[in-house]
Amino acid sequence: MKKTDEVCTHKKEQGQSLVELSISLVILLILAAGLVDLGRAFFTYITLRDAAQEGASYAAVSIAETSEMQNSTQVSNYCSGITSRVLATTTDLSGNTPESNGPINLQALSDAGEVAVQTQINGTDCTSMSPTNICMGGAVSVRVTYGSFPLTMPFMGAILGTQSINLSAVVVDTILTPACQ
Repeated sequence: MKKTDEVCTHKKEQGQSLVELSISLVILLILAAGLVDLGRAFFTYITLRDAAQEGASYAAVSIAETSEMQNSTQVSNYCSGITSRVLATTTDLSGNTPESNGPINLQALSDAGEVAVQTQINGTDCTSMSPTNICMGGAVSVRVTYGSFPLTMPFMGAILGTQSINLSAVVVDTILTPACQ
């Protein structure tokens, strides 16, 4: 009688390990897919942060390279120069995107409307500033936003409810020159 009970118990448990493996495998694959997208998003965030830092550094010292600003056209040129510097961080010196540096081309993404650069000085949009207010000690903030970073793994899109996420990096720097009048 005991032998029959043992045989019946083993027959009932024959598929248990296969079920456990399939459930565990699904969970592990979802975690792996999440890690792939997390790694890509982190790489892209670092690129956005580096580009914002380049723009903020340029904004902090570029006024000294030009003469003191006198009119709104010079302010507009200053602001567009910051944006150009941000977008140029993923190109080589000849303006081409090197294939070995990675898949992110901020200029192309900006042209497609997926990346935006916003510059503020002392909390005011850069192009709205008067030339006399752009001077030493002012805070320049550069924000680079990637509005629809695509997720490659369909599992993540099903969990999050969307196949893209927003990434943004902000860097604040201090204008070094010229002295305020």
